[in-house]
Amino acid sequence: MHFHLKKCQYNSNNKSWITPGIKISSQCKRELYLLCRSTKDSKLKNYYNRYCRVLSDVIKNAKKLYYNNLITNSNNKSKTSWHIIKLQTNKTKCNHEFSSIEIDGKISNNYLDIAKAFNTYFSAITGKISTNTSENTPPTPDNDHPLNYLKQVFIRPFPSINLTPTSTKEITDIVKSLKSKNSHGYDEISVKILKLSLP
Repeated sequence: MHFHLKKCQYNSNNKSWITPGIKISSQCKRELYLLCRSTKDSKLKNYYNRYCRVLSDVIKNAKKLYYNNLITNSNNKSKTSWHIIKLQTNKTKCNHEFSSIEIDGKISNNYLDIAKAFNTYFSAITGKISTNTSENTPPTPDNDHPLNYLKQVFIRPFPSINLTPTSTKEITDIVKSLKSKNSHGYDEISVKILKLSLP
């Protein structure tokens, strides 16, 4: 399979951190730039460079203050943080053409064909990966099983695990301290369900 590169255009127009003062200063900077370009005054150019540095610091601090306030006043700080990261990395919107790939010598941009090609490739490659990483030992029906490999590698016994005794109250306090969310782990039991079934 071969992938053909396509250009993505990212659009991000959210600049809520711009204050009226920054707008005025940016306009002054533009006027200074045009003035510097038309004259060869070194003092004016030095002043323009200092002005640019100060304005850059002001903009940086305005952004920092704005985004800090957003995170501080947010109910879901993690979601807000990721939203800000996406804004700053210009990954909020992506208008792009789907990349075409070469499948069996033919270029295709059909979603279904591409999905099938990936499925076939990754299904077939698992059979080619040997479970026995030792180059000296040839695989046989006895030693090619993953559990047999683990038994060979981990010769020494595992250390014993000592668990500290706990109480019903401690577990209850921990569950009650969790935020009621629908997110879950590998067990697929959400915190909401856990709290409801706590008694």
